[in-house]
Amino acid sequence: MSKKRTAQKKPIIELKGISKGFEEKSVLQSIDLSIYQGEQVCIIGKSGCGKSVLANIMIGLLKPDNGRVCINNADLTDAKSEEWDTIFGDFGVVFQWGALFESLTVRENIAARLYEKENVDEKEVKALVTRTLKKVGLDGSIMESIPSELSGGMKKRVAIARAISHSPHVVIYDEPTTGLDPVHCEVIDNLIESLGAENRTSIIITHDLTTVQKIASRVVMLHEGVIHFDGNPREFFKEKDPVIVSFLRRSRSYNCREQG
Repeated sequence: MSKKRTAQKKPIIELKGISKGFEEKSVLQSIDLSIYQGEQVCIIGKSGCGKSVLANIMIGLLKPDNGRVCINNADLTDAKSEEWDTIFGDFGVVFQWGALFESLTVRENIAARLYEKENVDEKEVKALVTRTLKKVGLDGSIMESIPSELSGGMKKRVAIARAISHSPHVVIYDEPTTGLDPVHCEVIDNLIESLGAENRTSIIITHDLTTVQKIASRVVMLHEGVIHFDGNPREFFKEKDPVIVSFLRRSRSYNCREQG
């Protein structure tokens, strides 16, 4: 069911023959996937199918058992951490549940990359944080708050602010609406959509079909370790393939229970 995609541009991310397993369990098998500038790619599939594993391989947090990982035409499969750090400057990542540093303020979380430098200018930090918070619809008055003082939706937006604070060209979102009510899900979807409109490449790992319908320019579905579908979201939702039909039925049922 995988659908080949043609494009004139060179891919930002190119995965070639990626396989990954843990102990005796194979998670990904010979994955070929290219992602291009400006795409809004939703990666979907049932729990445990390897969506987050695939994303972690893209950003060097996991090394594949087989295959090659190329970022902007550079083969980083066997690269050292310093080489990944250079490339990673063009990426922003919103981890599942936000993964904010609970002992740090909102300001310190968002400006974490700046604080890695010597002789940090606090005026520069404040300006950056204020500007970035505004971009995600939050007021600078929360700058000195700690994550435990924020609502779930605000935490997600602060996590997105941290991910985009250095103006990356690629942002990866891992289950950005998990744990949120429908109102806050819509807020996050709208935010991701608006950021994608700035010609950022968005890679969204999600089980939320509303997110897929609203944001995706492309849908990639993983099933039993391989890419089962890769194509247009309109085509995906019209598919008669039994695996996709079953997935859509179960996902809609799950979303109804979660939001009920």
